[in-house]
Amino acid sequence: MAACPLSASAAPPATDLHCGVDVEVAIPAGINTVLAVRDDTSAFLEIGERGRDLAWRTGDAGDFTPVSPRPPRWGKMLVRVAVEDRVQIRLDDRNSEPGAAHVRLHCGQDAGVEQLAQCLDGVARGWPGWSSLARQWRAPEGTCTAFHLHEAAARASERGDYAAAITLYSRAAEVWERLGQPARAAAATLGLSERLADAGHYDAALDAAIRAAAMAREAAAPYYALRAESARCLMLDDMGRLAEAAACLRPVPDAFAALGEIVEAANTWNNLAAFYLDRGDPAAARRDIERARAYADRLPPRIHARLHLSVSRVAAAEGRFPDALAALQASFDAVEQVDDTRGRANVLLQAARQYQRIAAPLEARAMALQALDLYTRLGAPERIAAATTVLARLDFDEGDLASAVEAAEAAAVLYAQGGLRLEELAAWLLAARAGDERAWPVIDRLLAEGDPGSPWQSIQIELARGEQAVLVAGPAESASLAARMDALSGQVQDIQQWLDIQRLRARALLRAGRADDARAGLEVALARHRKLVQAARMPSLRQMLLRQSRSLVATWIDALLALPEGDRPEPGAIRGRLRWMYGMHLLQPRGDDVRKADAELDRELTGLLRTGDAGDPTSRMRAQHSLLYLFASAGTSDLPAESLPRLRSPEPAPAGVARLTFGVGEQGALAIVEREGQLKLLTLASPSDLAARVRTLAGLVQKRDASAAEVHRVAAELSADLLPPALGAPPSQLWIDWDPHLATVPFALLPWPGRDWPMVEDIAVSRRLGDERAPLQRPDGIDLLVAAAPAGSGSEDLPWLAGAEREPGLVAAAFPQAPVRTHGGRTGGRAQLQALLGRAGTWLHVAAHGVSRSGIQGLAGLWLEPEGEGGAPQFVSWLGLADTPLAADLVVLNACQLADSDAAVSAAIGFATALAAAGVDHVVAANWQLSDSASAVWVPAFYRALAEENGTPVTALRQAQLALRRSRAFRHPFYWAGLGHLQGMD
Repeated sequence: MAACPLSASAAPPATDLHCGVDVEVAIPAGINTVLAVRDDTSAFLEIGERGRDLAWRTGDAGDFTPVSPRPPRWGKMLVRVAVEDRVQIRLDDRNSEPGAAHVRLHCGQDAGVEQLAQCLDGVARGWPGWSSLARQWRAPEGTCTAFHLHEAAARASERGDYAAAITLYSRAAEVWERLGQPARAAAATLGLSERLADAGHYDAALDAAIRAAAMAREAAAPYYALRAESARCLMLDDMGRLAEAAACLRPVPDAFAALGEIVEAANTWNNLAAFYLDRGDPAAARRDIERARAYADRLPPRIHARLHLSVSRVAAAEGRFPDALAALQASFDAVEQVDDTRGRANVLLQAARQYQRIAAPLEARAMALQALDLYTRLGAPERIAAATTVLARLDFDEGDLASAVEAAEAAAVLYAQGGLRLEELAAWLLAARAGDERAWPVIDRLLAEGDPGSPWQSIQIELARGEQAVLVAGPAESASLAARMDALSGQVQDIQQWLDIQRLRARALLRAGRADDARAGLEVALARHRKLVQAARMPSLRQMLLRQSRSLVATWIDALLALPEGDRPEPGAIRGRLRWMYGMHLLQPRGDDVRKADAELDRELTGLLRTGDAGDPTSRMRAQHSLLYLFASAGTSDLPAESLPRLRSPEPAPAGVARLTFGVGEQGALAIVEREGQLKLLTLASPSDLAARVRTLAGLVQKRDASAAEVHRVAAELSADLLPPALGAPPSQLWIDWDPHLATVPFALLPWPGRDWPMVEDIAVSRRLGDERAPLQRPDGIDLLVAAAPAGSGSEDLPWLAGAEREPGLVAAAFPQAPVRTHGGRTGGRAQLQALLGRAGTWLHVAAHGVSRSGIQGLAGLWLEPEGEGGAPQFVSWLGLADTPLAADLVVLNACQLADSDAAVSAAIGFATALAAAGVDHVVAANWQLSDSASAVWVPAFYRALAEENGTPVTALRQAQLALRRSRAFRHPFYWAGLGHLQGMD
């Protein structure tokens, strides 16, 4: 630990040392104590700790050296000194209480003392090996043997080798007892207890903790007595004896504080807070956390990190997600101050859990995988199981039930090996919720062995049994289940659990034949959740929160389709309700939450993106916590609801336009068709078939070598699911309201009902966040931001885009009505991009590298030129743009994607959607990897069509796609089907 700052008060006089005299030296807090050697002879100075960590130095200059041989607070050192030497010692911890040391000056040629000095010096250098220890077994070397054993046990603990640590601590305790050193024996027995607990041997660990406490009390070592008592309480909790554990731990932090042991007091208050959080009482947890934080200025970084994690858990339990993420950011900052791999892994794991709670699965999965990698290196099976459980939950949330069962079972096996009954129970419950029938006999056995562990876990059991029952229950049983869910909904403060309860209640009502009650209840629940979304000031965070309630929207669609046709609302009302539920209007930036671009953030993101998947985890973590900071920095808003964007009723679609609004549930799907002023609701194929075909088509069309005939076949099958024959003749334009389930579908590739060719041949396709805007006005110029090979980049990182350099000439020739202004070099960076996007009337074309990392949805953006001499390329993520109101009329993103995967497609769509939601009227962009050379075909075709008298971005994009489709080199759908148009918000 870092030493206390020196006090300005006067130092006590030096303590004179003489040969063979034992001295007990008092050491005031914050003051160096001086030992003066008075006898003129060769001597060794022995300093023994008496319950406090000490450090020493010779003379008045130089750094202090800790008394390093274990156990902590009871170490020993021997150093050679000469007459008139002055040795300074001081306390080496953060407590304000005075301490003491045992000091002796060994004079003359004492071979035993010299051997002990050499041996103790070797302790700090590393483990000497068993053969060396065997030779040192006899006194006085026996003392050094014990120190070596204790030190080696601690190092084995740090690397997660619990079997070795248990053996070493056992032997150290045995030797200390043989030497008549009860305080040091207590410390070794405490270490043994903690490692037994880590290995899941709780009964043996509890016995060892009780022995350690008794030995420490006998030796008048109150610090170790309290440490052992705290360990006993934690083991009671691990064994499921919850009430006993809480009663045991409650007085311990105050006892630590009375001893002046502030760090241990704070750590124990934090453990108490975890007890309360596990029992569903965040208010009580907050009280203990605040008691610990009262000593914030005296706590080391590792305790700060733990406290911030608890603050984050409390905030998440209360639905304050921005505060939860801000606390995670603070935890990252604290843990980076120490070389603590386990601490970093713990923060990453907690961050993954929080991201999972706010329905940001890509971020959650990336962090959980990083934590899993670190825990695997440490050899920590319990933590490996915890990270695997997060991955199982993500699979469950995303509907990949087979993967969820596999991961949950793997975690359960690890928990069972460690004897962690409650954690094993939670893993089997997740497997059961994912449909694993083998889980229930194990669950029943575990419940018979003890209580569920916490109110939250009890509700999870209720949910799992309810989800099993609702599949087979009759009307009466289903109505009873719905009533039970009503009772449970008032008992939870976990937002995700509350949403799960609302969804199960609605499913039970549907089974009971009460579809209208299910629909009404879901609308109330969604309205409550929208208030939470509105409380987040930042659109990027609101987007994550909106994902959280998608399962409720899906169940609402099922409830709607379960109503008799005559009892359903009018199609226009359904469309309006779907637009409100999807909540894209909430992504519009508000005037009070403008956030300027953060150059440091994007530099860190750049470092992450260029590291590669197998790169430095430290760099990766820095970029992750920058994302956390970005999501959390604005906090929450107390603005009234009317200050938020209102959702207007859509204007009727113009003549010749068909407008489609989709709704995808769990059991059914619908489409609302608007044509010639008439609206009609149609039912579609089963959602599971839809999802499978969407994934298949997305995977095929992103491959240049995929068979065009196979692509056409799968597109036709998906078209049959999404576009029923009742749509009639093809329109001139098809408008598709934004839908999260179908965002990756290349509609221009699908054939219209009754046709056998892609609809791009007949129809211009546009996705819509809002309604048709006023016609585009001719600009005073077209701005081109070009970064063909950003300065400072390596060829492997960002290869030269030859086509990008030609695009200004292509645009100028195709659109002669307006001059082309090219921005590159220092004038083609982030500042220029933001200025252009924020200016009304701007037509902006970007020719650059684009990135959408497959692991993290926030990392989608553009590589631009550095704005300073000799600088690195700038990465501008959509997160740096989405929270600032934008005003450009048209943005064309010809950004060659460096990654192509389903997740990359989602991220690229997120970039375009963020621009449209932030205020850009029209966005034209590619959803997956583009060919640089293809721009020579589609870019001039797009601007030529736009230059025509009635040209619009929608019709111009169709002409660009047709130009690619009719070329010899780029006719494969890979080259043209990914281009899309997005209409901005109203």
